Amino acid sequence: MFKQILCAFLLLAVAHGANESPTTTATPDTTSVKPVPPPKPEPTPDPKPTPTPTPSGPLVPTVSFQLEDVKKNIVAIGEFQGTLHLTLPDQKNPIDLALNNLTVLNVANSKSSDSKIVLSFNVNGTDANVLTFTLVKDNTSYSLSDITVQWTLPGDAKKNVSTVYTGDWNGTLFSVSADHSYLCLTQQSLKFNQDKKTNATIGFDVDNFKIDAFRSTNSTDFRTVSECEMDDKKRDFVPLAVGGSLIALVVIVLIAFLIGRKRSRRLAYESV
Repeated sequence: MFKQILCAFLLLAVAHGANESPTTTATPDTTSVKPVPPPKPEPTPDPKPTPTPTPSGPLVPTVSFQLEDVKKNIVAIGEFQGTLHLTLPDQKNPIDLALNNLTVLNVANSKSSDSKIVLSFNVNGTDANVLTFTLVKDNTSYSLSDITVQWTLPGDAKKNVSTVYTGDWNGTLFSVSADHSYLCLTQQSLKFNQDKKTNATIGFDVDNFKIDAFRSTNSTDFRTVSECEMDDKKRDFVPLAVGGSLIALVVIVLIAFLIGRKRSRRLAYESV
């Protein structure tokens, strides 16, 4: 009896072991994973420099002058904007010299009733650059008849020898009534005679030129102004341009009206 119970117990144990599946232990993956490097940042472009605004208005300053005689009477006053241009034989582009300041070098030895005034200016604070105006007068008018210039350029590092360039312009820049002042806002470009020693050429641009000479008063106010012919032409051109624009506008409106009227009549006829 005991043997039968033991055999039954063994059979049950064997059957239970056969039904259980063997346990599998997972082997860890020991393969190392390389870290992914972060993306490289894109280079930031350098900011573009902000352009310097171009100053408005004329770049050449207005210079003024006053000439007195030995008795401190004001013989001539004036103002203008001027630039000298020096063109050398071996250079295409000229050298520019803006007249930033003028100093009257001479004293008028003549009285306002005399027939000639010489105005000599020290240009930009150096005696090496001199500009001279010569004004002449008759019974009814006076004029600027001659302009001369002396322009000195310093030497280079090898040859420390300055070169002096000279030029003169002969003609009549303006002629005005004896009791008037002269005004010309339009730029006038003068070309001096060629320097015979250096074969250089000097030019002179003058803008907003205003001068009052052969005066008999110590007031610094300009006398009655006589404008140059070029300013008169410009002033006359403005109303002509405005009038022409208005006429053209009227013609355009009239043509548009006629075209629109003709089209509306045609549509009305087709609709009947």
